[in-house]
Amino acid sequence: MGELHYRGEPVAFETGESALDALERADLGPKGVCRAGLCGACLVRVRAGDVPERARQGLAPRMVAQGAAFACCLVGPGPFDLVDLGDAGTCQATIEVLETIGRDVVRVGLRTEMPLDFRPGQYVVLERADGIERSYSIASLPSDAHVELHVRRTPGGALSPWFFDAGALGQSVRLRGPLGTCCYEPGRPDQALVLAGAGTGLAPLLGILRDALAHGHRGPIDLYHGARDEGGLYYRAELGALARAHQNLTVHGCVLAEPAVDRTLRTLGLGDAVLADRSTLEGTRVFLCGDGTLVKSLKRRFFLAGAASRDLLSDPFELSPKPARVAGA
Repeated sequence: MGELHYRGEPVAFETGESALDALERADLGPKGVCRAGLCGACLVRVRAGDVPERARQGLAPRMVAQGAAFACCLVGPGPFDLVDLGDAGTCQATIEVLETIGRDVVRVGLRTEMPLDFRPGQYVVLERADGIERSYSIASLPSDAHVELHVRRTPGGALSPWFFDAGALGQSVRLRGPLGTCCYEPGRPDQALVLAGAGTGLAPLLGILRDALAHGHRGPIDLYHGARDEGGLYYRAELGALARAHQNLTVHGCVLAEPAVDRTLRTLGLGDAVLADRSTLEGTRVFLCGDGTLVKSLKRRFFLAGAASRDLLSDPFELSPKPARVAGA
């Protein structure tokens, strides 16, 4: 039997299980979503206990300094003394921009009450006033006027349709984070970069791309944006302008259904498109964002194609196996 205390009270804790499992069994504390140290739904503050590195991977330094950790990555026997995260690592923000940028995608511009210390490619957990929360990737740079999110409408969703309602403009929300490690690291400016994502997986890729260009990356950069059909691709004018301004950038639009209008689009899946352009990914840094199943499949495929593990960076959008809070961008 392990040792776990939550808000000063003992909680049954089996050796080898996570603190999140124990808390959920006791109907206490935060609820899990991804259960992989990604979504941020299970963040707690650790007052005592030996916290493994994985339980803090991707957290901003200020959150680590405040004791934040993912409960799903705190594994028994402990001991652990946990409390709610509270306001640690959170800030208030106001929705100042709502702009439709795709068939079912809206650009959300947030003005934060204090500068948000994030790296392009990270994500935040956004909480509405009624407590409903979702995870969204950041598409902007820290120097931009707004923190930019891309939200896809999920039919019947508890939160995403709200952003398509003009009534959301001017509303206050709370952000927790930033979270995630899928970011551009300066230092290898001549290395080839491949960025691949489907749907709103473009959001973190856009931040990563702009960050790489801002750091003067010289190597070839190929951005692959995929969708089921051409109507699912968005921000094409903006991406085209970036490609015209930077000779080392090539943008590829990939669809599964034969395009009816734009015949320049490639009728290929993301993995097929990437590997059709190169015989090997050896020496290439790869960024993968979007649906978790797709990202995991591409990660394995690209590793077999020669990409080194350290050069395979990903931001999978994970859905909960439980009907609790659902994360997704």
